[in-house]
Amino acid sequence: MVRGRQPQIALSEAKHIAEKRGEARYFRHEPDMICSFVIYMMGLVAHVRICRVERIRFTTDWLEREAAEDLAALRFIASSPEISRELWVYTPKGTFRFFRVLAGSLAELDRSGQLMPDQPPRHRTKNPVTRNLRRAHRDLS
Repeated sequence: MVRGRQPQIALSEAKHIAEKRGEARYFRHEPDMICSFVIYMMGLVAHVRICRVERIRFTTDWLEREAAEDLAALRFIASSPEISRELWVYTPKGTFRFFRVLAGSLAELDRSGQLMPDQPPRHRTKNPVTRNLRRAHRDLS
């Protein structure tokens, strides 16, 4: 994962998202910290770590490889139905994706912390008519 100075804009946006979900407690940003913050909600405590990725379209297998250290740190926290270990990833453009860290896998969450419904894979069609229409529209702009 990318290392460097503290991501002020991403932390600020993450704080807004966390405060919508419940009462948030923030930690100082230090290299050895497991969590960026903790969110207390009715019947649930979420331990959240945020990290930066260069692109937002990826598979969970890719994330498991790229964020192995972050995920290992979160898996160090005890897991139960009342404790959620979460990894929030963001891009330099400020787009977020949210994941619950399970024992051997990841489950994607929405902004409110609910599990995302399973979505069928989207197949991209290579229709030459549609492609030409898009190209013509782009040329007119």
